[in-house]
Amino acid sequence: MFRDDIESFVYVLLHTAARHAPNSMKPSDRAYFLSLFDYHAAADIWVFSLVTAPFSDVLADLFTTAGYLYQSEDSLRAEAKHYAKKGEIDQTVGEWKRRMLTHDWIEDFLDESLQDPDWEAVTDRTVKHELLELAEDGRPSKKAKHEFTEYLTNVQDQRVSENT
Repeated sequence: MFRDDIESFVYVLLHTAARHAPNSMKPSDRAYFLSLFDYHAAADIWVFSLVTAPFSDVLADLFTTAGYLYQSEDSLRAEAKHYAKKGEIDQTVGEWKRRMLTHDWIEDFLDESLQDPDWEAVTDRTVKHELLELAEDGRPSKKAKHEFTEYLTNVQDQRVSENT
């Protein structure tokens, strides 16, 4: 149960970052990236560039860790050979697999990541990116773009009226 919650958190964070964090994606690339959450395997998702390096690093580590849930023992051992000493491969694989079993690892990881001095220099804020939906042929849909933009405007107007 915890594992599914944590994995969902990682994907929600990736989706939110693509929509609101400063990044170098064109609107059509962003539409494709966001569509991957609906139609493709998770392995296809990690292909966007955030402007904020510390946040990008955190997302990359979280995405990699979520991927450990689906890798075979042999695949994990092969990867661990690049990071662990020869006699510590099994221990490293076990630690990787245990990360997603409780919320403790992710809380500690995020706390530790926020201690990075590079976060002090981060001044960017949420960005209102242009959002497009893809048509059946995979190209951005103008109608969907208009409807979605109208929806976002209505939601933002509601939020403003609730806060005043």
